Amino acid sequence: MVAKYPEHIALEEAWKLIESAFKDIPASYGTEADISKSLGLVLSRDITAQRNVPHYAASAVDGYALKASCTIGASSATPVYVTPENYAWMNTGGDIPSWSDSVLMVEDSSMDAERLMVFKTLTPSANVRPLGEECNGRADNSKGRGYCISCSHIAVPVRRHRKGSGDAPSADSFHTDR
Repeated sequence: MVAKYPEHIALEEAWKLIESAFKDIPASYGTEADISKSLGLVLSRDITAQRNVPHYAASAVDGYALKASCTIGASSATPVYVTPENYAWMNTGGDIPSWSDSVLMVEDSSMDAERLMVFKTLTPSANVRPLGEECNGRADNSKGRGYCISCSHIAVPVRRHRKGSGDAPSADSFHTDR
C-alpha cells in the first residue's frame, strides 16, 4: 500500500518520515571485505587514507619547474631569462625537483636558444599540487577499488548492494559495470 503525501511538506515532517522509514536499519550495518572481493559492494562508511597520495609535490600543469625568485619582474614586455641549470621540464602530475618551488605554465614561456624566456612573475607554490592532495587525508568513496588500493587498503568496510535495486550511484558507491 502506498501512502499519499501532499506535494509540499514542512522540513520537520520530512525528517520524521525519513527517520521512520530507516529506523530498523542499524547504523553499524556492514562488514569488512577483502578489496579483491569488493566489486559490486558499497562502502558502509568513509575510510581514511593510510598514506599520502601522491607521496610527492606534483606539477599541476605542463611547463617548467623553477624557483619563483627567478621570475621576479617578468612580464610579456620585459621577459626574464633563465639558464638551463635553473629550470626543468615538467609534465602534469610529475614530481617536481626538490630545488624548485613553482611551475611555470608552458604558455607563459618561450625558448631563446637554451635560455628560457619567462613572461610571468610566479609566487612560491604556483602550479604545484601539495603532497597528498589527491586524497587530502581521505579516500573518496566514489573513486572505487583502485583508489582504495592506492591508499594502502587491503580490506574495506562494506554493505551488500541490492542487485537491480535501481539505486543511483552516490558518494558511497563503487563505480561498477554490471
